[in-house]
Amino acid sequence: MTAMHFVSALAVGVVVWAEALSAQASNTGILQGHILTIAGSAVPLAEITVVPLEGSSTLHATTDRFGAFRVVFLAPGAYRVAVRRIGYRPISVREMVIRSGKVEVLDLALTPSAVTLDSLLVSTSSLALDRNDAEFGSRLGTRELALLPYSNDARSLAAFTPGARPDQVWGAATAQGNNYQLDGIAMNHPGIGGDLLQPSTSWIQEIQVRGLGAGAESGNFQGGIINIVTKSGTNRFEGSLRTTGESFHLNGSNLLVGESGSELSHRSELDGQVRGPIFKDRLFYALFGQVVTRGFRVLNNVRQVAGDFSPVAPEEREHKVLGKLTWQATSRDLFSGSLGHTGTSGDHFGLDGFESPEASVSRISRTSFYSLEWQRTWSPRNFLHVTFGGFDGSDRGNPYDGPAIPGIATLLEVNPRQYQNATFR
Repeated sequence: MTAMHFVSALAVGVVVWAEALSAQASNTGILQGHILTIAGSAVPLAEITVVPLEGSSTLHATTDRFGAFRVVFLAPGAYRVAVRRIGYRPISVREMVIRSGKVEVLDLALTPSAVTLDSLLVSTSSLALDRNDAEFGSRLGTRELALLPYSNDARSLAAFTPGARPDQVWGAATAQGNNYQLDGIAMNHPGIGGDLLQPSTSWIQEIQVRGLGAGAESGNFQGGIINIVTKSGTNRFEGSLRTTGESFHLNGSNLLVGESGSELSHRSELDGQVRGPIFKDRLFYALFGQVVTRGFRVLNNVRQVAGDFSPVAPEEREHKVLGKLTWQATSRDLFSGSLGHTGTSGDHFGLDGFESPEASVSRISRTSFYSLEWQRTWSPRNFLHVTFGGFDGSDRGNPYDGPAIPGIATLLEVNPRQYQNATFR
């Protein structure tokens, strides 16, 4: 029997000056800029209103004597930004996209007016040239994910980044060289490296791949940082339920007799989620669930076993659940927490066609994870972000005939030696 148990936890407390930091958290963003007159002079005390298009809490800010403003801890997504000041025509930006871990710059000019006029709608690009940011990477939000073709594997989304493949991200030879994160919390497998867990692709609000030029606060990687930001609840109730299925009877095959390899024989999935408010503008929830079953066809290369394919087909059953709560306690305090669990059970795990089915193992893997965050804002330039998170799990491989029977029949006069069990292979 092979077994592995792992425990990991992370606690981070940081007080920062916003001027010296590009973005305060890897799962939120910052909006900043200046409000000026058409002559170029500053407009102090202008009211800035930032409204999420998905319907969560509205945020407010006021420009200082230099006309500057800054709004922190913005969840990734699209926002409507409105600017008002007595004596000037109001102006609004219909759609401003905020990306996690980035600072978006918005500079607007107000036109003096003695009377109230109709609002002026301005469209602007969310992209801005930042001469102080040498970081190279990419970000995909819900809008891009709705348009791009991709598989059911969240790991494959990294391939949309130029120069990256799902496991080999720039300088990383394998997945062990990357830093995988879920909502900003590191989720690297402590035993074999790579990602410990993957959420369903329908749970993703944004996926960001960072690497070359990452700031000094980022580490523990040779290739890239892959951070998946999951969706949160908003003021709008939303829910979905979907199912998919496939079979090798309907798909083509690349397997050729005499070669080695395996392919998916069947796959079925049931995925659901529900999000909404518990108390409007204050407390929000998000619940996610997924169940997947899959089987494989394995080419047979064992001469003592008849048939082109292994007579026993490996199968896996996987379930994932995630719950999130977001509490806007005050205008300055935002609390959020998440709790999730994933589990996988499989029959004849590790069967690759070069061993008898009795030499494989039954696999049981369980992982529970959690995170807690507190975001406190004193002013647009002074804030606190505290994060605590971790995970606990196990991965066990059990031989079918029990651990007392040797893996190879060493005392039998046969050539090649026969497998009896999977303790040793």
